[in-house]
Amino acid sequence: MKGTQVEEVPSFCIECYNNCPVTVRVENGVITKIEGNAKAPHTEGRLCPKGNAALMRVYDPNRLKVPLKRTNPEKGIGVDPKWQEISWDEALDTVTEKLKQQREANRRGLKMPSMELSRLSYFFCWGLAFGTTNIHLSAGTGGGVQCGNAGHTLGTQLWGSFHDWPEYKYTKYALFIGTNTGFESDRAIPVDAKRIADARVRGMKLVVVDPRFTHAAAKADEWVPIRPATDGAFALGIVNLLLNEYGIYDAEYLRRHTNAPYLVGPDGYCVRDPQTRKPLVWDSTDKQAKPYDFFNDDVAASRAALEGNYQVNGVACQPAFQLLKERVKEYTPEKVESITTVPQATLKRIAREFGENAQIGSTIEIEGQHWPLRGSMVVFYRGTQGHVHSTLTTLAIYALQMVVGAMGTPGGTSASAAGGMLNVQQLAAGPDGTPTFDLHHLHPYSPPAWPPTEYDLANYYPVDALSTSHLHYVAGADPAAWGLDPTMMVFADCSNPVMGVGDRAMMEAYHRNAFVVVMEQYLSETAALADVVLPSDFQLERHGLVGIKAGLPYLGLQYCQPAVQPPPGAREWTEVALELAERVGRIHGEGGFNHWVNLTFRLKPHYRLGLEERYTVPQVLERIAKNVIGDDGWHQLVTQGFFARKAPAAERYMPYGPARLALYNEYLKKTGEDLVVALRQCGAYDRLKDDIDFTDYDALPAWKPGPIHGPSDRYDMYAVNGKSVLFTFARSAFNPWLMEMAERDPYVLKVWINRATAHAKGIRDGQRIWVESAAGKVLGEAKVTEGVHPECLGIASTLGHWCDHPIAQGKGTHFNTLIGLSLKNTDPIAGNMQGSAVRVRVYPAD
Repeated sequence: MKGTQVEEVPSFCIECYNNCPVTVRVENGVITKIEGNAKAPHTEGRLCPKGNAALMRVYDPNRLKVPLKRTNPEKGIGVDPKWQEISWDEALDTVTEKLKQQREANRRGLKMPSMELSRLSYFFCWGLAFGTTNIHLSAGTGGGVQCGNAGHTLGTQLWGSFHDWPEYKYTKYALFIGTNTGFESDRAIPVDAKRIADARVRGMKLVVVDPRFTHAAAKADEWVPIRPATDGAFALGIVNLLLNEYGIYDAEYLRRHTNAPYLVGPDGYCVRDPQTRKPLVWDSTDKQAKPYDFFNDDVAASRAALEGNYQVNGVACQPAFQLLKERVKEYTPEKVESITTVPQATLKRIAREFGENAQIGSTIEIEGQHWPLRGSMVVFYRGTQGHVHSTLTTLAIYALQMVVGAMGTPGGTSASAAGGMLNVQQLAAGPDGTPTFDLHHLHPYSPPAWPPTEYDLANYYPVDALSTSHLHYVAGADPAAWGLDPTMMVFADCSNPVMGVGDRAMMEAYHRNAFVVVMEQYLSETAALADVVLPSDFQLERHGLVGIKAGLPYLGLQYCQPAVQPPPGAREWTEVALELAERVGRIHGEGGFNHWVNLTFRLKPHYRLGLEERYTVPQVLERIAKNVIGDDGWHQLVTQGFFARKAPAAERYMPYGPARLALYNEYLKKTGEDLVVALRQCGAYDRLKDDIDFTDYDALPAWKPGPIHGPSDRYDMYAVNGKSVLFTFARSAFNPWLMEMAERDPYVLKVWINRATAHAKGIRDGQRIWVESAAGKVLGEAKVTEGVHPECLGIASTLGHWCDHPIAQGKGTHFNTLIGLSLKNTDPIAGNMQGSAVRVRVYPAD
């Protein structure tokens, strides 16, 4: 059009965790199109529907444009807040006064939930400067506690991997367990879809183990329906067959790259050299025990015994590998079938296929260096981990990968640390030969105490790497029961925990007890329980910085800058937070905001913030970025929206180097025992022992029935939830383009029920039904299908809004209403909430 001014602004998407780089087309000041950044090598210009539809967030007529304050002192779900419009000055004065009172009375009683990934750098530093550790990037959006805590925790501890990346390029056999990655969910969806498609054309076999017939299952060679929360038993059944029946395992890898040869005594701990305290290994040639590091070279490693019974200094001991073999013997095909419903013949065939396709002993030359080549991999994520005992399940899956040598090898999975790094984390070996690790780089850890010093009860989860954010609501709903100060406040950044966590009654009680400030684009379910609501800008209207998350081999940073200005009345959270920090006196000096930015991002002297200066958001982001990529890299980052570096094979593969992966996890066992001692000393053990199963702190994997298993006369089915490519986080359903596509889809907004089960219960396709759990009940529309396990109902996540928004309200079914929040419903190690499946009953609503 003549006279049209066109600008293409590089940015990135925040509609899910991936943060894919985008190009925003702006015509005469209006965004007309969003598409993938074709220059970005890590996503190849690809983008999913959520990214394309993000412009509808900018121009949603239902966006908040003026601050609001509650005038109705009664607070509850469905209660009219009787909002009154106020000025920004009045809003900031009110919030400032409340923050000052909170800091004076109980600074740790401030909770800060957010999922705005582009400004988390400020979020953490602001909270730490205020004096709270309850800074939860996962609270309220269906992330974190309902996603990959066990994998984040164990991956970090075992091999520095906050998130494992599948190596599709060389894989012959991919076993997906409880995940829809690359098809509808997980990171790098657009580019992983291409990688998987290429691998399938090349001949890779794909087997999907899931209660639902997902999009991944639809494209797979085989779908294996499984009873929810039994994935660990399935994995251990495969390990048993590989080790004790088929004899398929990578002995060389186990000897050289794991602690499988370490001798373990009857107390469950490694037998050690009396002088050096190094773990001992049995030399099968010299017939004597020697320190583990004697076997670090390839020649000596072949002499390390993996099996047998030995006497060392009068102590009877066995190699860790022998203990694993003995442990998994109980997971016979017959027992696994009784637990999982997977037929014995299917388990046996999959185990053999997995083992044979691993190509144990094969190698490949990449970039002039030879590596072990493994043709089998396991991919797992939220569906597997959203359960009690999920750490044990994750241990089982890692053990399966280790026994065939597929941890960090071409064709297996690669390690990826939390975003923002330019190099793959190369791990150093600790004194026992296993990798060193830093579990708490995202939050500090406070030791056990009674009453707890942390409102999220993190005192009782010393291994958790991410957060137990849902337990903040458990404690805060009844602070007196936990001996906690009832003076609480919430400062939420575009987060909707009332919708995204679970147990409406508990969430209502918590927000009734606290003074709640929500900065948001919409009057969400959580905003409806707020005392003050501040209108927020949107990601395409601000500056932001994130690390590349589209998967190896690319690492680096991505930058967004305003494509358009926010509507009048909406402001950027970080600028508001900085003004509040200055008003409260928490921006300058030691312990202030600037101090925490310097410390958190390890800024070099040249880039450090002056402790007495005030900076704008772009100025701080520039210093953080330049600290990583330098001045030249900053120019590239701003002009093209990303700075990408391709990591060479020498970094990507086997980042643990000479360190040995902990097939036998002595750290977990020791941490659990020390935790029990500390809890007894502080008087907390007797209060917690019935709710936290401390025996999960085991050095070897196992499967345990969870709270959703066992007989139940009333609740005879399981409800399982899964993601649709159309929706991530509790805000996606506000988008009219995405909702229109969902309404055209025959499954997304429905409750899936197996045809035979529906017939037995007298439920027809399209009929309105009630789904009820011990925590609550929800209304849905039945979709009768063969694509769900006969014992299960399938419900898409992040739907079923009840807030006053014309696009989202009443569309789909709210799964999280069915979730009960408690310590018993929490994994005792990683803190995962029992959120991927719940026990329910179903009956017609008509």
